[in-house]
Amino acid sequence: MLEVTMKPLQNQVLSPDLLQYFKVLQFSSEELREYMEQMAQDNPVMELKDIRVAGLYVPDREAGAETAELDGEANAFSGISAAELKRMEIQRKLDWLASTDHQNRVYYGDDTERANDDYIQDLREYGESLQEYLKSQLVDSLFPEQDREIIDYIIDSLDKNGYFSEPLSVAAAIFHTDEQKIMKALQVVQDLDPAGVGCRDLKECLLLQIKRRNVHTGERTDANKRKVRLLSKSIIAEDLRELARNRIHLIARKYHIDIETVHEAVAEIKKLNPKPGNAFNDRMNFQYVTPDVLVVTLEGNFQILAPDFHIPRFTVNRYYSQLLETCEEEKTRKYLRDKISEVKRLQDELKMRSSTLIHVSRALVEHQHRFFEMGPGNKIPMNLGDIATKTNLSISTISRTFRCKYLQCRWGVYPMNYFLTYAIAGKGEKTVQKKECNVTIEHIKAELCKIISKEDKRKPLSDQEIMEKLKERGIELSRRTIAKYRLHFGIPDKYGRREFS
Repeated sequence: MLEVTMKPLQNQVLSPDLLQYFKVLQFSSEELREYMEQMAQDNPVMELKDIRVAGLYVPDREAGAETAELDGEANAFSGISAAELKRMEIQRKLDWLASTDHQNRVYYGDDTERANDDYIQDLREYGESLQEYLKSQLVDSLFPEQDREIIDYIIDSLDKNGYFSEPLSVAAAIFHTDEQKIMKALQVVQDLDPAGVGCRDLKECLLLQIKRRNVHTGERTDANKRKVRLLSKSIIAEDLRELARNRIHLIARKYHIDIETVHEAVAEIKKLNPKPGNAFNDRMNFQYVTPDVLVVTLEGNFQILAPDFHIPRFTVNRYYSQLLETCEEEKTRKYLRDKISEVKRLQDELKMRSSTLIHVSRALVEHQHRFFEMGPGNKIPMNLGDIATKTNLSISTISRTFRCKYLQCRWGVYPMNYFLTYAIAGKGEKTVQKKECNVTIEHIKAELCKIISKEDKRKPLSDQEIMEKLKERGIELSRRTIAKYRLHFGIPDKYGRREFS
């Protein structure tokens, strides 16, 4: 028998206004700017007041400052001309590009440094991809049509590191030719800059580079340097596995030479680039971030600021505001009222966003006070729940606030998620998130590096010995856990750290 019953149920439904606020809260600076620009296009009542110059928003001097906290920041930019801002932006990019190009200077030496400078300048100016740069070197070359197609195919098939990992047989089948012809086309690519591009494995990559260096500097080097470079070539060709394991003494014994000469050869190998195409890949993905929060020290106290100079200022267009007062058609008046309400609602949402960001950031700084006082390596365990408790906000609100936001302090610029750190379980513990534990992975790394930096390099510490030294410092971890973190931090085992003399 069917019955109809009534039960009281309680559901929490978010209002459209609150949903819209959460959407604005979780936007990154760039997403917020794009959202506001799109809204200005869709809403004729909304009038943007900012002029974007060289990636920055320069506040309109006629527009009143919405917040008093950062007037100094805004004035700092408004006092600089657009041309100067453009120059500053370009210079920042040039400085970064110059820092990535040291290796090309090493290849060719002083005689061709001017040519390398021109090469760097071209990359700075045009920001070419690896494929574009390689093809630009073939503009004046004459090849039969099919050969050029094969060369272009190889260039387009290079991975982000500049490697050609496809079997020659595949390309041969595509172009209905033999592998020998594909190999000749590959050699053309391997003769291009940067040296090492078009290689099929690490050994070939390094050999191509050492060969290029020998060609360009062979006549100007003395007998000892030529000997070292020949040894470098032999080690790359035959002993990379031993080198990776730091078995310097075995290499010296094999070639009947002293340890010092092997060290010189290894130093030459370390100058080579195992990923010749990586600089182009980094350049394509390189982007600036705008800090959403500034943490500054004033009179010994931390002050939290939410800079808004990167957010376009806007207002209600005066014409439409007056039209609302004079228009008699109800349909038009309703349309204008709705559009004006949208603009005012966005103003309120931005104020709430800024307030929430400051509120949450203040709780973050209080929790991670040791980091902001002493710098990296001094974080303590923290999760979203800790900040939610301090701020009386929900975890979902904290998560939206942390999303794609950056914090700048005297130690640098960090994603806010960087400060979310979990406690590490000690030896015998089953949980990795004990409230009473203040050991983080960053703290373990710092202590591990301190211990290793003080060890005798001729007789490095084993993981067991490191475990005992960490225990003396109040960090109890198993030997296997130490080995896991050591590998995670990129620290070799005791054999890999050993230095021979």
